[in-house]
Amino acid sequence: NGGLEIAPHKGILDYFWELAETLTPELYNDLSRPDSLIGIEDIIALRDFTILNVAPGVDLIPAGFFGPMYSERLATFDWVRLFRQYPQIFGKLQDAIVSKYPYCLIDSRTGLSDISGICTMLMPEKLVVVFTPNRQSLEGVLGLTAKAIDYRRAFDDPRPLMAFPLPSRIILEEHALLQAARLEYQQKFEECFRNSYGIEAVDLSAYFDEVAIPHKGFYGFAEAVAVRDDPSASDALSINKAYERF
Repeated sequence: NGGLEIAPHKGILDYFWELAETLTPELYNDLSRPDSLIGIEDIIALRDFTILNVAPGVDLIPAGFFGPMYSERLATFDWVRLFRQYPQIFGKLQDAIVSKYPYCLIDSRTGLSDISGICTMLMPEKLVVVFTPNRQSLEGVLGLTAKAIDYRRAFDDPRPLMAFPLPSRIILEEHALLQAARLEYQQKFEECFRNSYGIEAVDLSAYFDEVAIPHKGFYGFAEAVAVRDDPSASDALSINKAYERF
């Protein structure tokens, strides 16, 4: 959170925990009807899990209340059961968020967990996959990207999913290594998009010419956030400019 101090507060895990305890098949059927007079906010209100104005114009739903029960709840919550029993519930949550905000950013660690699948397959309109130019990171995000696109194409979801790979922590001084890494990740993402989107030709040269986040060791200390804490860093090679270009 970039050094932002936030007091313990209920968050998204607590929201779904309470939602799972409150929902019944009858209530879900009422919620799912096209002519329903109730929304998901009438069942569990998002405002009870939201911290308002953590920055100007920005509200935050944290991961959850970091008390003694957090780890146990995180380890035992059955996301798959919730989805299978109430498959429209995530779409209803998305509708509620869209009605309140022009943008919603969802932060999720990569991986093949149930939570990651919800954040990459069910919820987004645009999927930003942030990776570092090493084999482990690249193979992980390639698998995640392909799985997310394949899910969206195969299931009954009319929304397209646009995926944007974002190379990060790029060390500019190592020119030869950077060129080799760029060639590898560009080719692999082109292959991923050809296979997943079912198109014959993909050329990401112009895209990757513009898109990359450079490594700046300075920001590793005290978790400074460049775009908030260092507005003077506006030269062409700065993190700020890199984010603006992306």
